[in-house]
Amino acid sequence: IISIKTRDKNCKVSFFNYYSSYILPIVLLASDYIAVLLAEWIAIFLRLNLFIPFVGNFYIPPYYFYIFIPAIFLFFLYNARTHNRRRPFWDLIQQIFYATLYSVLTCIALIYFGHIANEVSRLYVLLLGPIAFVFICSMRYFVKKILEGFNVLQEPIILIGAGKTAELKTGFFVR
Repeated sequence: IISIKTRDKNCKVSFFNYYSSYILPIVLLASDYIAVLLAEWIAIFLRLNLFIPFVGNFYIPPYYFYIFIPAIFLFFLYNARTHNRRRPFWDLIQQIFYATLYSVLTCIALIYFGHIANEVSRLYVLLLGPIAFVFICSMRYFVKKILEGFNVLQEPIILIGAGKTAELKTGFFVR
C-alpha cells in the first residue's frame, strides 16, 4: 500500500492500483493472446467438422499457430491503442473491429506470400476474423468486469476544485 498525502488526510492506494497504467496493458495483452488462440481452435474445429468435408492436407505449422498469427493480432490491437487508454467500450469495440480486420487481411497476405496457401484453408482464415473479434471483445469485457469486481487495477484520479466540491465528488466515486 502506497500512502499519498493530501491537504487534510492521507490516502492509501494499493501497489497494483498505483502501477495500473503499467500492469493493465500486460493483463489485457495476455487475455488477447488467449482469446486469439481460442478463436483459432474454434475456427479449425468449425472448418474440419461442420463445413464442407475436407479434402487434402490441413496443416498449420505450430509457429504460425502459436506465434505469428497471435503476434499479428496483438500488433494491430496494440497499434490501435486498445491496451493503454481508458475509453468508452463502444469506441474500444470499434478499434478492436478494425484491428481484427487488418489482422485477417495481413494473415491472408502472409499465407499467400509464405507459400502455405495449399495447406491452410481460406475458410479457416475467414472464420478466424469474426470469431476472434467476438472472443477478444468478450474476453476484454469479462477481464475488466472481474478486475472491477475485485477493485484491482483501478487508475487513481486527481480532483481539482474547492475543498467541499472535491469531498462531494470523492464521496460519489467511493460509493
